[in-house]
Amino acid sequence: MIKTGLNASAKFKSYIFLFSKCFSIIILSCAAAITLASSLKQPDQIYFYTALELFCAFVQFMIFLGIWMNYHNNAPGYLVIGFGFLAVVVFNLQHIIYYFAAFTRLFYFQNLSTRFMILSELAESVVIASFIFKEPQIAIGRWKGLLATVLFSFLVSYAAFAFPRMIQEFLISNGGTYAKPLLGLITAFLL
Repeated sequence: MIKTGLNASAKFKSYIFLFSKCFSIIILSCAAAITLASSLKQPDQIYFYTALELFCAFVQFMIFLGIWMNYHNNAPGYLVIGFGFLAVVVFNLQHIIYYFAAFTRLFYFQNLSTRFMILSELAESVVIASFIFKEPQIAIGRWKGLLATVLFSFLVSYAAFAFPRMIQEFLISNGGTYAKPLLGLITAFLL
């Protein structure tokens, strides 16, 4: 967080500096990703996609960790957002694991990967939308919230694994989804 003793001009300059650093990192990352993806062969693209997804999971976990570490300085709604991103990380990591396992030629893993991708993007959209439209005012303890988030994430993960028809409406015969572009657009629109 920015120090509270700064005047408005100094705060604005520090925000501009932080924004320019983040924006330049994003631009350089996109340029590197496009360059690498276009030069890789098909088997290498699997590793590249996995690396990019792991990077996304790392960023999502850092959002959670940043909110967790600043628990006493944040409004109660921020902790709910942090827990939401922790659930997104759990679903995203399972998507990554099953995506990678799908290339062992086990079709069932491809469907599992798609299910967890849908859960991850849906959870991320709900978390972002809940903060944009109205900041949650739920006061929850750190440890109780962490336990509830982990239990909820693993129960939903178990349900996705044990009840294959739970997300059947989002799947088509080859494992791809019509919902993926829609969920991606909703998430990008909310950002």
